[in-house]
Amino acid sequence: MYRINEYTTLDMDDSSAHSTLEEPPASQMLVAGPCSAESREQLLEVAQGLKAQGVTHFRAALWKPRTRPGSFEGVGVEGLAWLQEVQTSTGLKVGTEVCLPEQVEAVRAAGVDFVWIGARTVSNPFMVEAIAEQLEGATQTVLVKNPISPDAPLWMGALERIKSRGVAQVMAILRGCTPVYTKQLRNSPHWEMIAQLRALYQKRYGAGGHLPILLDPSHIAGRADLLEAVCRTGLLYPIDGFMIECHCDPEHAWTDARQQITPEQLRQLLKSLQHPSDDHEAMLRPMRYQLRDLDAALVELLAERCKLTQTIGRYKTANHLGLYQAEQRATVETHYIELATQYGLDPHWAAQLYNLIHDYSLRGQEAVDHEDDNNF
Repeated sequence: MYRINEYTTLDMDDSSAHSTLEEPPASQMLVAGPCSAESREQLLEVAQGLKAQGVTHFRAALWKPRTRPGSFEGVGVEGLAWLQEVQTSTGLKVGTEVCLPEQVEAVRAAGVDFVWIGARTVSNPFMVEAIAEQLEGATQTVLVKNPISPDAPLWMGALERIKSRGVAQVMAILRGCTPVYTKQLRNSPHWEMIAQLRALYQKRYGAGGHLPILLDPSHIAGRADLLEAVCRTGLLYPIDGFMIECHCDPEHAWTDARQQITPEQLRQLLKSLQHPSDDHEAMLRPMRYQLRDLDAALVELLAERCKLTQTIGRYKTANHLGLYQAEQRATVETHYIELATQYGLDPHWAAQLYNLIHDYSLRGQEAVDHEDDNNF
């Protein structure tokens, strides 16, 4: 288990670090703030609370790309004055999400210190290119979240587009991907994307180039009680810091209420990360949730496979073809073994698994054949 022994702050504009009592974990950067800016008073209250915990980078979304129309989509340009007040009254560096080119123009004019590009926007290369054009030569740090699908090359493409416009300070954020099956966690972490992105980045910019990758545990967990376990898991990979959503009154937050915590809860979270956890059940819970999701995916895929093999069986029967075809079985079994070897699995186990699946599917085809005979 990764053990944190002290707290340090890493400034986005300075590679040096300095130690204080209540700041992010050693060699980790911390960005914190509310999911959405709701009012001037709310931003100032949260910012002052976070500054007291040693946070140096304050986040608040002014524009919210929502799933359906009619939902709260952010306060917009009005909130820029609130961020400026946070900036001047607390000394915190402030940042917000940009979704459209015109938002970039407004944010740069307001002197915001950093921006991030969200998962939905990153999924659209044309929009990323348009935003990159507006970021030409920007001094602001640009953070790029992973796309909503587990597509590391698409994530890398967004970073390349930003860097090609002369943006010197670029970082990535892992916030997880939309789960295809059940939703034990809000988003599937896809931890493997960390190594995939680092490999792509080093291949493109040289082995000596380091891409800072932050973890957004709020969007992965979707629940405040799972944040610590997700943070600890992220530190194993490792990551370079966190972006955590904090609110002065999470229960009544306008967006993402379940996953936000108070500044005081953030202090407790950071303190807990100093030491190994002895609550093993709590630490294992998010990983077990992932296992449930994967198991559900396996069952659903097997059910879809059975439906398809039954359709194939009906075609074979209608065209007077034999249900059992030895050559096809051997071909697919060989493919299973090759895939298993490619992914580091036991090929003998893979062959046994395939035989079980094939035999069950064949029995299903035979049942459909007998059913069709009876109906005839």
